[in-house]
Amino acid sequence: MTDPASRPQADDANGSRASRDPAIEAAQRVLDTMFEEGQISRSLSNAFKEVGEAAAREALKPVREEIGHLQRFASDVGPSDLGRGLQHALDRIAPLIYTTEELS
Repeated sequence: MTDPASRPQADDANGSRASRDPAIEAAQRVLDTMFEEGQISRSLSNAFKEVGEAAAREALKPVREEIGHLQRFASDVGPSDLGRGLQHALDRIAPLIYTTEELS
C-alpha cells in the first residue's frame, strides 16, 4: 500500500496542488444535499459544516487505524499469501463501513 502522503493530489481551480480531505468532502456533500432539498438554510448549512467534518473524521478514524494495521500485515506476507491477505483486509474493514444489517 502506498503512504497517503505519496498519493497524487488533484489540481484546484487555480491549477495548483490541492490537498484532499475526505471528511471535509463528505460533510460538504451532505450539507449541499440538505440545502438543495430545502432541509436547511445556507446559513445553517455553514454553521453545521464544522460538526459534519468532525463527525466524518471520527467515523473515518477506525478505518485509518485498520489501514495502518493492514500496511504492517502486507509487509509481512509473501506474494503467495495475497489472496488471503486481501480477504483479511476486507474482513477487517467491512464492519467499519457497513451496518450490521448490510453485512448479514
